[in-house]
Amino acid sequence: MSETGPTVIFPRSLPSESNFLGTFNNDRIDNCDSSGGGAEKLGGTLRTALKTEYPVLSGSEEKITKAYCTACQWNQLSYYKREPCYFYYYWVGREFRNALNGRQLSDLLKKIYETLGNAVTGKKCEIIYKDVQRDIFNNREKIFHYSLDYSIVEKGLKAGNPNCDLSWSTYRSGVLSACTAVRGNCKTGPNVSGQYCKEFEAQYGAYCDIAKVIELYCKTSNDIETVRTQNEACSSDRQKLTQEKSALQSAQERIESEAKTASLQAEANLNKATTNATISSILGTLATIGAPFLLYKYKPWSSLFGNHSKGRRRGKRSAGSEIDTFTEASRTNSILDASENSTVRSAAYTRQATRESEKTNNNNTRGRGMVGYQNM
Repeated sequence: MSETGPTVIFPRSLPSESNFLGTFNNDRIDNCDSSGGGAEKLGGTLRTALKTEYPVLSGSEEKITKAYCTACQWNQLSYYKREPCYFYYYWVGREFRNALNGRQLSDLLKKIYETLGNAVTGKKCEIIYKDVQRDIFNNREKIFHYSLDYSIVEKGLKAGNPNCDLSWSTYRSGVLSACTAVRGNCKTGPNVSGQYCKEFEAQYGAYCDIAKVIELYCKTSNDIETVRTQNEACSSDRQKLTQEKSALQSAQERIESEAKTASLQAEANLNKATTNATISSILGTLATIGAPFLLYKYKPWSSLFGNHSKGRRRGKRSAGSEIDTFTEASRTNSILDASENSTVRSAAYTRQATRESEKTNNNNTRGRGMVGYQNM
């Protein structure tokens, strides 16, 4: 991540492993003073001291002796501040604790120091702590190794770019867990007054605090990176949403335009249909009004009257009724053309009167009926 600088690959082995552990486990390295007989002679001396109480260690005496000679020799160098002696303490506990047969690690270390201390060159190591449970011992060792490897593990700290890669963070988290456990053990329990707990804060407290701060920094940095990534994703989503919104708006405008066009077309079609219907209605009305008028005006009603006058009284009465009905239905048209209607009625009356006069002597009753018709 850019906030933590370029990623530094976690080394295969840290200084505490490559320098100390690699040397202590190498049987070919002999840093014992040859004037004292070397590692072989000193190893025999140690074998004699341990065979009664630690028979399981038989065959490991020379290895223990070589490592002790190296630790004492390095301890006299100004570069170190008793670190070789502390490492030797943890190395013996790691390598040979299972061979103690229930005895205390501190007792074994006392035997080693008493046997080899005066026979080696350099500044002899005499680190001994009160025995603790295995898990507490392992946590103390982890904190010590971190203090040795700090310059490598946190070398980017001065440049403001701690290593926050997963492998570094995993290693650092293990150290923080150890710090929590050891601090808790030094606050309560039988080890509170022990030498280690008295030295812990002065020697290792700062390393634990720095590891905690760095992990907090890395977590915050990771959170920021996560938020930044999410913001970039959100920005992309917002851009996509804007594009989709623009497309939706264009579609809505197109739909509204098409709907408006369709509405105008529908209105035009409706107006056209209404106009056609109105014209048809007018024509139909005119036809309804004009038909009776034309029939009345041009039909020879005189012949109708003539034909019926020759029939019986029932025929005359029927003809009169038909004339009455027609006259009522076409009263308006008769008024419009009163003169023509009057002429028609006069002619009809004259012809009818002439015929009736010929029959006066035969049928006076019918003559009176015709007078009534004239009065109509």
